[in-house]
Formats: sequence, structure tokens, C-alpha cells
Amino acid sequence: MIRPLLFALSFGLAAQALLAAPASAQNCSCTTYQSAQQFVQFNDAIFKGKVVSSKDEHGIATTNFQVLEKLKGELGAQAAVTHPAPGPGKCGGVAFKPGQTVLIVAQGQMEDLGTTSCQINAYGEAEIRAVLR
Repeated sequence: MIRPLLFALSFGLAAQALLAAPASAQNCSCTTYQSAQQFVQFNDAIFKGKVVSSKDEHGIATTNFQVLEKLKGELGAQAAVTHPAPGPGKCGGVAFKPGQTVLIVAQGQMEDLGTTSCQINAYGEAEIRAVLR
């Protein structure tokens, strides 16, 4: 419960800072990793999932996935993942469509996972799978 609150608070502060910044400075900045191995170690859950539903509240979305394949983490048959919703001036936003199958890379406890577009787009599926072999 604390993680979503901290996530929302930090996201809100970042959004406020972006709104106060000049338009030219409103580019997203993602954490970079030295390697795909470091990236995989940094994240707690990696799975291939099919979007079941998604709900957006105040710019923070929670998407429920049917877990099709577990690559890292102790996941059940379904997983809920919190993430920024996409929108003008928002950093890290992700839009998932019902029925879409996607590789999810997330952090947190298995019952309290969070992700951003930075995590989802940092490395390709083949690179991640190569590290996990």
C-alpha cells in the first residue's frame, strides 16, 4: 500500500516540476543500464501478459493482465500493474489495449507491481530472454 502512495507522490512531484519547466525542457529522461543483465537484475517481475482490463484514476492507471508466461518473479495467473497513464506532458505513460499481449517488466512486490514506458522499452524481448537463459 505504501508503494502506490510513494509512486503517486513522486509522479505528482515530477509532473509539477515538468509543468513549471519551459516547454522545451519537458522531455522524458529514462534511467539507463550498463547492460541487459543489469536491467533484468534491477526489475522484480518479467512476464508475457494479455491485457484483461485497465482503469485510470487521476493519471495513474492499473492494468490487469492474464499471465501467459512467467520469466522472472513469483506471479500468479493474473497480475495487476500500476503505471502512469499516457497524456500530454506526461513522462513514462503507457497505454494498454484490452486483448493486447505484451512483455511486462516491473518493480515491486508481486502484489504491488509498477512499471513505466522506460522499463517496457529499455530492452527488447530477445535481449531479456537471452539474459534469463
